[in-house]
Amino acid sequence: MRVLNQSFQFTQILLWTMPFCLFSTLSYAETEIDLLTPKTINLNKNWLLEKGVLTPSETPGGIIWSKDKFGDFQINLQYKTSPKANSGLFFRTDPKNAVQGGFEIQIASPGLYSGKHIVGSLYDAKEPMLAAGKPDGEWNDMRLVCIGSSIKVVLNGKKVIDLNINEWNVPQQ
Repeated sequence: MRVLNQSFQFTQILLWTMPFCLFSTLSYAETEIDLLTPKTINLNKNWLLEKGVLTPSETPGGIIWSKDKFGDFQINLQYKTSPKANSGLFFRTDPKNAVQGGFEIQIASPGLYSGKHIVGSLYDAKEPMLAAGKPDGEWNDMRLVCIGSSIKVVLNGKKVIDLNINEWNVPQQ
């Protein structure tokens, strides 16, 4: 997981790993991990972590990486934006080229972008089914679930992305 900063606050970033249980038919065992601790993420000077809230410093930019790698997972996070904010939640990335070598769920100020670039989109690839971002300054709830080739995103209680990347075979769609 990777997050870029630009006038954002994040809180309650929780991830559940879902390793397959061999002793239970088609079910998953879940392990909850709090990603907002110095033990689980690599912070840089561009971010401040205080009282469970991740806030950018006055220096813009900066990438935060989780210290672990995850296969199937669910991540729940809360965030709020300020005007003209642009960030993203990167996942299933190539560490050598995360921006171009993986997926990103767009996190941005509502109305700043359109189509495949609005909040909740699978950035530059899949437009959300509906616009569900809250206005700048309000907390948004996002859930990303990745199991096998399935990617689902729920933003503020509304399903915005539901796709199987194995069935996605047309470039630019």
